[in-house]
Formats: sequence, structure tokens, C-alpha cells
Amino acid sequence: MTPTSRRRRACFIAAMAALALTAPLAASNATAAPPSVRPGVVCTEPLQQVTVTVVKKGKKVKVRYICLQDKASPETWKWALYVATQHPPFAIPAASTWKVIPEPEVGGDPNQLTNAKQGLARLASELNYRWIEVNVEGGKTITAAVWAPKGADDLPVVVFFHGTAGMIYWEYEFAATLARAGYVVVAPVWFARTQFQDGFFPVGNMPGLIQNANAPSFTGANVETARTLLPVLRAAMDQPEADSARMALSGNSRGGTMAMIQAVTTPGMKAVIPIVAPYMVPQMNSPMYRGQVWEVLPRSVVAKMTTPTLVIAGTKDQVVPPASTQDFIDSAAKAGRSNIEYLWVDGPHQIAFSFNSVTHGQVRQATLDFLAEHV
Repeated sequence: MTPTSRRRRACFIAAMAALALTAPLAASNATAAPPSVRPGVVCTEPLQQVTVTVVKKGKKVKVRYICLQDKASPETWKWALYVATQHPPFAIPAASTWKVIPEPEVGGDPNQLTNAKQGLARLASELNYRWIEVNVEGGKTITAAVWAPKGADDLPVVVFFHGTAGMIYWEYEFAATLARAGYVVVAPVWFARTQFQDGFFPVGNMPGLIQNANAPSFTGANVETARTLLPVLRAAMDQPEADSARMALSGNSRGGTMAMIQAVTTPGMKAVIPIVAPYMVPQMNSPMYRGQVWEVLPRSVVAKMTTPTLVIAGTKDQVVPPASTQDFIDSAAKAGRSNIEYLWVDGPHQIAFSFNSVTHGQVRQATLDFLAEHV
């Protein structure tokens, strides 16, 4: 174990690991149907699956239910009939339809466009760099940047999710720097901007924004989004430099939350590294966003988190308060999660961005150390 790993382990939330690690997303069995398990009834364990026996037309049949979030009231979870094609655990498809496309237009803040374009050109000269377009359900597409070291193959894969504002240059750059260390990094533009983004993150303020108008509309980090992104994971595994058996997930801000939801719902991920990710329900599910955004928050599903996880947070984060991360840490301790490590970095929400050179270096090195240990 490296010295960095030892220092991180000093921050672990330890205990009760053996019990917690036996809680997969599998159905439990009951011999009769409790009155409390039926569609629409409030449930208390998010994503729990239960198989019950009911009597239909004089015959006993087994029916499977899952505890899902109520979109109209995101703090509430209710039983729903389980549908294998709609509900986790998800399986990455054996194939997906994707193609290489020209580099999308870079937009955003006109005062930063030149720097962003020059930065992208520099990164492109150092690495294998291309864009792919992946077909997803509903006739939509998700575009993604792909970065890999030149002349290499059989490399582990990292899928990196951008934050709420969309794919901006600083996130794009961070993803590319991971590729320099020996990874195939796939950074999808995982949603199309909506009024939600436009109201809080005007396009003209975004540095080096890359968009895809044909992507699915943004609804938040949730189970449905995780299912939609499955073809993107397959496409990432299919890249010519990739070792499809070794995949990790990461992301910045809400993208970190999305990475955790994907890891919870899609078995097989080797590691997940959320960076300055939000966790608290009131923070992410304000009533003003109802109908547009719903989230399955890691705080709610922490008992299902079995993938090795490194939570990176900023002590001076002005967007995701440190109290939010501490709330998650407390929830993880209560659930006995020993697979989750924590790193506090002395900086703001933008700790991964290169204009904060000290914190950027800390976040990048911690990410690489964790990947090296688990992927």
C-alpha cells in the first residue's frame, strides 16, 4: 500500500463490513405477501427488491417488487412492480451502436474560447483523441470524448461524467489528464441542456462548453439515467485501446453523483471516484425543480454501495457544503460501509480544475492512486 493510501485510510469510516457487504441488489423472498408490500405503498429501503407470494385466480404466484423513488415527491420511496428491463441490477449490453464523429464545436464564454481551444489542441497533440456518438433509447444520441495514450492497448477504462452545467473545458481537461497516466478515458456529454441549466448556468458564462442537442434531456442522477447510459459504457469498453474487463467511474459535482448511481445499479465496476458530489435530498430536489429533476441520492442508497469508492470533497466548497459530505460520511458509517474512503482537500468546489493548481494536483494524484490500487 502506498503512503498516500495509508493517509487516506486514516480517514476511513470503518466497521461492520462483513454484514454490509452481503447486501447486493438481489431479491429477497417472502412466503406470503405482507400488506405493506404492494404498488404505491411507502417503503423505507431504497432499491430493495422483495419477492412475495400472492394468490391470483386461486393459484399462488410470485411477484417481485422494488422500492423506487417517487418522482413527484423525491423524498418519498414507494413499492413498484419490478420490470427486469427497467430496473436494476443492470447488465451492460453485449453490443451498442456507435461511430466516430468530428470534434463538436466548442462554445461558451467568448472571453475564454481561445484558451479552451488552445488547451484542447495541446491535449489532442499529446494523446489519441476522438469523439464518438452512441445511440441510446428514444432515438437520442450521447456524444463522448475519448482520450488514450498513443501506441497503447489493453488499458483500463475510466468513464468520467461532467457536472450540472454541462461538459466545460476544465472537466474535459481533467478527464484527459487521467489518460496521460495510462487509461482510456471516455467523457460523455450525458444530457442535453434544459431550462434548469440555462437558469443557473447561462451558456455565455461557461468556459469551453461542448453540447449535444440530441442527447436525452437532463432529469438528474437517477436509475433511469443509469439505464440510458448503459450503451455508453459498452461503447467505452469497445474502444480499441481498452481492456473491457477493467472499468472505473468518476465524475465532477453532479457527475460524481451520477457515477455512484451507475456503480450502485450496474455490477462489475472496479472503482468509483466522485469529486465534490452532492448527497443531500433538500439540496438537489428543491420543489422548484419538480417535474424536471429527480435524484436517487447516494445518501439514500449507501447500503447498496459495494464498489470500492473514493469520495473527494472540498473543505471550502461553496456549492456542495462540507456538511453535505459529512452527512454522507455519517450515513456510510451507520451502514457499515468499509469500502468507502474519503479525502478532504483544502479548497472550493473547483478543486479538480487546473486553475487551482495545488488542489488539481492533489485530486488528480489521489484519483490515480486509487485507480492503480483497484482497477
